[in-house]
Amino acid sequence: MKEQVVLFGKSKSLVGIITEPHSASAYGCFPAIIILNAGLLHRIGPNRISVKIARQMASAGFVVLRFDFSGIGDSGMRDDNLPFEKSSINETQEAMNYLSSVRSINRYIIMGICSGANIAFKTAYNDPRVVGVIGINGSYLDNQDPLVLSRNFENRIQSRYYRKQLFNYKSWLRVITGRSNLSSILGFLISKTKDLLYQNKDISCVLNPSTKWNSLVKRGVDLFLIYSEGSQAFDIFRSTLENHLSELKTTGKIWIEVIERSDHVFTLLWSQNVLTDFIHQWVQNRQRNWLTV
Repeated sequence: MKEQVVLFGKSKSLVGIITEPHSASAYGCFPAIIILNAGLLHRIGPNRISVKIARQMASAGFVVLRFDFSGIGDSGMRDDNLPFEKSSINETQEAMNYLSSVRSINRYIIMGICSGANIAFKTAYNDPRVVGVIGINGSYLDNQDPLVLSRNFENRIQSRYYRKQLFNYKSWLRVITGRSNLSSILGFLISKTKDLLYQNKDISCVLNPSTKWNSLVKRGVDLFLIYSEGSQAFDIFRSTLENHLSELKTTGKIWIEVIERSDHVFTLLWSQNVLTDFIHQWVQNRQRNWLTV
């Protein structure tokens, strides 16, 4: 495996790292993987998870490029007024153009966490070179602000946690031995009764799933969605896309995994290992399909 710092884009202001196998024999056989920023975080990703994934995928024979969007990390600011929702797609396409020119690769898997997952999805819809998307804790909302529903989704996360605790004998053992504060638990349940009941309401009517998913599946794009149980994105998914995508899963083009007890940014090492293992297994399962394209 080897790594190289690169500059690309129209003004050579986008900074990225190419991670690739020592041997160039696999170039062109597999799609390249492009890893996007997670929100405003540097290209290393939360808890350096993007670095770990890039190196693991390079060891499996893939060329990987992780880069910073303009104004994030080491990349310079743009000199135009193009809004981020458009510039991010354009810059992802510039990353593909660059790899095509220096590695002769013409198919791509786009991976992103949080907002990066949303950009990966939109890029796939706009560019036929994308044959796969790895979306981690993405909301995929069209013209909807997730913060409007923040209270609802936060209540769902808390409700899941306390329901598990109520049926966990270890939790009651901690209460009996004085290691847990029973009054605080009861106080939370009482104060949140209305909220916990409200979280069961169906809000899918205000967040309609996009028909873009159908278009990507018909085009043959492989979609791998991964969620942390402790992320609001998971509850957004369950309220909006879960039922719709369950029908599309029969096509064999959509995979969905949930990492239980994990937070949004995979703080704990074990959750990082589960995430990287999921991605590695998915890539291995799809390799034959990509080779025959």
